[in-house]
Amino acid sequence: MKSEKQRLSEIKNLNKGVKKMKKIIILSIILVLGISLMAFAGAEKKVTLDRVDFVVGEEDASGWAIINYTPPDEVGAVGVTVQIQVSGLLPNHDYAYRSLGVDLATFTTNSKGKGHFHANLSSDLDLDPNWEINIWNVLNNSKVLEWN
Repeated sequence: MKSEKQRLSEIKNLNKGVKKMKKIIILSIILVLGISLMAFAGAEKKVTLDRVDFVVGEEDASGWAIINYTPPDEVGAVGVTVQIQVSGLLPNHDYAYRSLGVDLATFTTNSKGKGHFHANLSSDLDLDPNWEINIWNVLNNSKVLEWN
């Protein structure tokens, strides 16, 4: 029969083993999550918006967009978040963000002709290989900047 001292020693060893196993499980979970995030991190990209039509006062129009694909949800739908920054546009003027002929957002430039906005798009645009970013002058109905 084992002495009480031996049983306590075995219990301590078991506790050490359980603690070690918990650490291994936690580190494994962290590793899997880290790899998943790294695999998806490449889904963000920054693109330059090219000037298209000539409109007086918009000769210096320029801009960029950060496109970020969100991870799939429970049903596998992937969303797209677009952040757009523009400058050189007409001051205090309305512009529209269009893709595939649909107005997705509108914004007004500030007194210096700068503007920015953030849009969350559905997975329909993500699945359509032709989706694009177009910035339109609402008043003149002319495309000023584009990326495709």
